[in-house]
Amino acid sequence: MSAYRYLALFWSPENKDEQDAARRLVEKLHRGSPYEWGQAHAWDGCVICHAGEREGRIGAYRCRDGQGVVLGRLFKRDFTPAPRVFDALESKRCVETEGEHLAQTYWGQYVAFLNNRRTGERYIARDPTGAIPCLYIFWEGVTIFFSDMEDAARLGCHSFSVNWSFIRSNIMFPFFQKAYTGLNKVGEVLPAESRRLAPAPQERRFLWNPAEISGANILEDPDEAAASLRETVNGAIGALAGCFRRVVHNIGGLDSAIALAAMATAPKPPAIACITNFTSSLRGDERRYSRQVAERYGAALTEYLLDAEKVDLSRIFSCNLEANPPGVFDGTALIGDESALAEDWAADALFSGAGGDNVFFQAPRYLGALDYARRHGVFGRRALGIALQSARYGRESFPRVLAEMARERFAPKPGFDYAHDTLLRSRDLPWVNPEWLAETDAASDLHPLIAQCGEPMKGKIHHILGCALFPYRCYDLWDRTHAAERVHAFFLQPIIETCLRIPTWVLACGGVDRGLARLAFQHDLPWGVVRRFSKSTPECFYEDIVARNLPFLRSLLLDGVMTGKKLLLRGKLEESLAGDNFLRQAPASHLLAYAATEAWLQRWGERG
Repeated sequence: MSAYRYLALFWSPENKDEQDAARRLVEKLHRGSPYEWGQAHAWDGCVICHAGEREGRIGAYRCRDGQGVVLGRLFKRDFTPAPRVFDALESKRCVETEGEHLAQTYWGQYVAFLNNRRTGERYIARDPTGAIPCLYIFWEGVTIFFSDMEDAARLGCHSFSVNWSFIRSNIMFPFFQKAYTGLNKVGEVLPAESRRLAPAPQERRFLWNPAEISGANILEDPDEAAASLRETVNGAIGALAGCFRRVVHNIGGLDSAIALAAMATAPKPPAIACITNFTSSLRGDERRYSRQVAERYGAALTEYLLDAEKVDLSRIFSCNLEANPPGVFDGTALIGDESALAEDWAADALFSGAGGDNVFFQAPRYLGALDYARRHGVFGRRALGIALQSARYGRESFPRVLAEMARERFAPKPGFDYAHDTLLRSRDLPWVNPEWLAETDAASDLHPLIAQCGEPMKGKIHHILGCALFPYRCYDLWDRTHAAERVHAFFLQPIIETCLRIPTWVLACGGVDRGLARLAFQHDLPWGVVRRFSKSTPECFYEDIVARNLPFLRSLLLDGVMTGKKLLLRGKLEESLAGDNFLRQAPASHLLAYAATEAWLQRWGERG
C-alpha cells in the first residue's frame, strides 16, 4: 500500500464544459495511476479522491450534512483521536470559521475542504505544520488540488517551466517555506492558510500565527517550562505513535532519544526497532549513545555504516519529481538501509528526531541574551547571569555579550533584518553568483508569516524561522512504493506552540544548546546522552560521495543549466572540482545539493 495522497477537483457546476473537463480528469486519474483511488467526498461542482487510506491511522474525517471533509490525521488538544465524523455543531464551527476552528481546537496533519451550504461558499484550509502538501493547477476552468506532483503530472494538463525566483531563493534559504513553488503554473496553499474557492476566490488569510503564539502565555520559569515541555512532547508523540503497530526509529543524538522515550512510554506504544547510521569518521559515529538509549527502552538496534560505495549518484535523474527541487541532499535515504529495514520489519512508519534542533532551539551566537535585554533590560543579577550563560553558549567574550545586550536594549536593529543578515553570513556560497543573490527579496520570497513576522526579538525570530512553517518532505524521494509513513516527530503543532511560548534564554538555560530539553528529560534518558554536547555530522560521508563521483559532478555542473544561467560560477566550480579542492571551498553536502537541483532542472526542462 502506498503513502496517503489526494487529488481534488473544483469547477462551476452550471458550466457544462468545466463539468466535462472534470469528468475526463477523473477518468485519467483512475486509468493512468499506479494507486487505487477512492472517492473521499463529493458535492455539486467538486469531487475529492484519495488513496492509501488506513483505518485508524490516516484518511477522511467527514463533516455532517455534506459540509466538507478533512483529509489526513486529527487529534484533539488532549491528545485523543478526533472523531471520524464531526457532529453537527463541530461541522458548523469548522465551516463558519473557514477552518480556523480546526487549527485552534485540533492538531495533526491535514488539508480540509469545507462547504458552507447556507452561503454557497467553499474553502480550503491547510494545517499549520504543512505536513501534507497542498499544490494546485488550473486546467480548462477546473482547479486541481493535489498532494503529489507526480499524480498531477500524469494527468498531462500542462508543460511546466522553472520558476527561477524559487531556485535563487532556495539556494540562499533552503530550510525555509517559500511563498511559491519551483514551477510556474503550480501554486501552493501554504501552511496555516485558508482560502475561499467559491463563489469568488479571495485573498489568502492565515489561521495561525507563530509570532502571536510566542508572545502569549509566556513560560519564563525554567522548571515550569520544563514540565510543560515534557508533558507536551510525551502527549503529542505518544498520541501519534499510538496510530501505528510497528515503527522503525532512526536514533543517534539527544532529540531522537527523547522521541524514543516518548514512543516507548506512550499509552499505546508500538513495537519499535531502532536504526543508527554511522560513518567511518568519529565525527559521524553516535553508536555509543544509540546503544545506551535502545538498551534503556528494550528496542532492537541495527547499525549501518554509511558507505559511499553504495551510493548511485545517477539516481538523482530517476527519483520522484516534485514541484520543488530538494533543498538538501539526503544521501542516507538514497542508500535505502532504513527503508529496507522498515520493509523487513513490516513497519507502518519511519520515525526520526528531525526537527528537534529546531524546536528545542539550537541557534547560533548569543541570541538568548539579546532577547532577555529586549524584554527585561540589562541591569540586575539575572541579566548578568543570562549574559554569562549566553557568552558560554555563543563562545563569545562576556564583555562583548554585555555590549550587544546594551545595544539591543537602547538601539536595536530591526529583528527580521538582523536574522536575515545572520543567516546569510552563515551560508557558504562560494560557487554562487553574487549578482543573482542580490536579486533575492526575502520579504516576498518567504512565507508571509515569516517575512512579515512582527516579533521584535531576534532570537525568537530565528526560532520561528527554524521550527514554524518548516518545509519538510512528505513522500519518499527515491521510492514512492514504500508503505511506511515518514514521521518527523517534533514538527507537531502542540510541540511547536509550547516551544514558541518559551523564551530563547530559557530554552538555552544553563548556557548549553537545547538546555531546557535536557532538563525536562534528564530522568528519561541515560546520563551520557543528556550530558553529551558534541554534534555528529555525516559530512565525511558526503565528502566520500563527492570524491568517488568527481567526473559525474564535473559533467553535470560545469555545463549545466545553472552555469548556463550564470547562477553558478563556472570558473570557481571548475577550480573546486579539480582533485580534492572541493574540501577547502564549502561543505560537500552543498555541492551535492546543487547536483540534485541541477538534475531536477534538467528533468523538468525535458518535460517542458
